[in-house]
Amino acid sequence: MAKKIMIQGVGPSKLNRDPKAPSPYEALKGLHVAGVKIEDLPENLVVKLSYQHTDESIAERNEGKAESVGRVTSAARARVTASEFGRSVEERRDFRRDAETPQEVYEAPDPMKEIVEAHVAPGMRAKFLSPGRVDRDGTRGYELVKNIKGELVRLGRMMLGVMPETKAKARSEFYRKKGSERLTAITEEHEERQRELVD
Repeated sequence: MAKKIMIQGVGPSKLNRDPKAPSPYEALKGLHVAGVKIEDLPENLVVKLSYQHTDESIAERNEGKAESVGRVTSAARARVTASEFGRSVEERRDFRRDAETPQEVYEAPDPMKEIVEAHVAPGMRAKFLSPGRVDRDGTRGYELVKNIKGELVRLGRMMLGVMPETKAKARSEFYRKKGSERLTAITEEHEERQRELVD
C-alpha cells in the first residue's frame, strides 16, 4: 500500500510542528512507557505523550495504594453477609433441590406469607411497598405496619402496608370501572375512525 502511494507522488505524512520547538524527547528523556525507553519510541508517538503517560508517573500515583488482587484491590474488597431476607430466598430456591422426595414449589417456605400472618389482622389486606414508589407516590391508601418495637415491618427493603379489606375492594372496583370506561372510549374512537375511512 505504501509503495502504491509513493508511486502516485504522495509520500508519508510529516509531523506538523514548529521546527524551533524543543525536541519532544528532551522533556521525557530517561523515562519509559510500557517498559520501553522514550528514546526508542517514534517521534510521532512521543509528541503526543506527557509525563502522566510514563511508567514513572504511574508508579508515583500508585505508591502507597493497596496491593491489587485480580482486578479488585484488597482495600476495596467487601465482605457480603446474607440478610434474613436473602437467607429466606435461598431456602425457598433450594427447597426442591435439597428435598429427598419431590415437593411442589407452593409447599416451600414463603417469607412474605409468614410476615403477613405474624403482623396482619383478619379483615385487612396486606401489600409490600417499595421505598422508591412510596417516596414518589406515597403509600396510596395503605398504612405502614410497625412491630412491637415501633419499627416498620420490612421484607428486605420493602415495607409492609395494610388496608381494610372493604376499602381495598372498593378501590379495586373503582380502578376496574375506570379501566373499563377507558377501554370502551378507546374502542368507540377506533370504530369511529374506521367508519370515517370507509365513508
